[in-house]
Amino acid sequence: MKKIINYFLSKIFPALVILIVTRELYINMEKSEFISYGLTFSSALLISNVLSLWISQATLRFFHNEFKSKIITLNLSYNLILLSLWILTLFLSVFNNNDTILVILLSISITIYTNVNSLYQAKFDSLKVLKQELFRSILLILLITLSIHINNNNVSNKYVIIAFSISYIIPVLFCTRDKILFSSSAFFSGIKFNDVMTFFKFGIPMGLWGGVAACYPVIERYFINANFNSTITADYYAVSELYYRGIGLLFVPVIMYLHPLLMKEYDVNKSKFNNLLLKGAGGQIISLMVVILLGFSITPIFLKYYLPSLNHDFYYNSYIFALVPFMWQIAYLSHKGLEVTNHTVLMLFTLLFSLAVDCLLMYFFIDKENIYSIVYIQVFSLFGYVLITSFLYFKGNKNESFKN
Repeated sequence: MKKIINYFLSKIFPALVILIVTRELYINMEKSEFISYGLTFSSALLISNVLSLWISQATLRFFHNEFKSKIITLNLSYNLILLSLWILTLFLSVFNNNDTILVILLSISITIYTNVNSLYQAKFDSLKVLKQELFRSILLILLITLSIHINNNNVSNKYVIIAFSISYIIPVLFCTRDKILFSSSAFFSGIKFNDVMTFFKFGIPMGLWGGVAACYPVIERYFINANFNSTITADYYAVSELYYRGIGLLFVPVIMYLHPLLMKEYDVNKSKFNNLLLKGAGGQIISLMVVILLGFSITPIFLKYYLPSLNHDFYYNSYIFALVPFMWQIAYLSHKGLEVTNHTVLMLFTLLFSLAVDCLLMYFFIDKENIYSIVYIQVFSLFGYVLITSFLYFKGNKNESFKN
């Protein structure tokens, strides 16, 4: 229970900071700059998912077996390479206004942060995760405040992205006590080609899966920009930031606790694994009910203060946005069965199918008079993913039981 509380706190503080940061950026950035910030962040998440998920998921999967020392070494060695690239990209971004460089800078920083956190998560070191998130949250709000002050309340996308990027890197350097991170003797030492291929075989489909998952918000923003004016688009970005990366993070602690536990339990007791899976889904449903209840009753009052210039329709319907982060967390749980049985390629193609459905529905059925139709379409496509992955796992599990 203590670990779940730590994970919960590790998401509460970033959520509160995102509430503050989003409000300040919405107020102190021009509409075009705020939209650029949203697109840059979504694109960076897409790339970072591809770069990080293969190694972070392999770390969670193989940390508790004979591959433990090798996956730790590979993880940290990979981070040293990325850190060198980050320093170079940071230098380029300071003297260049190219959005592509900013996307690369942020994606590398998120990747390093995710990789190191996966080690602590695999070790069930929830306290270290909490400390890092606290450090990052405090640093982020200080850097954003400084950027706004320096730019006379008219901050650009460039300085915002650099601030976010630094906030991901500094905590990793300060909070990592493992001297192996900076030890040249540990650089890829003891890792054989077959070991790397084992991690790749499991992890690469997961990295590609993460890339496909990150396409959802990018495509969503493309259709919004194409069908709605800049004011509605900026308002949508602000509210979606509030829920996706703010309130939506309240769904995450259960997953953070369950993920390494599920991976560990599958090899020991498959029955317990299935029970944990179902309990986790139940916990997420309860979380959704709480968030929607609070959103329906409190959000209208909160948003009038939080984003006073927001379109009034968002004040009373913003709770709808909670459905998307909820469906993503249910999706993460629904495919765990396929993940632990190494059917990651099947997961990838199932998500590709779901994304194709999402794109087709967006193209043909988006309602230009109702921006919430975008939310409903994404929820529908993700629900299809949940049903298919659950069916494939339990069908395979049932067939295996008959064989036994």
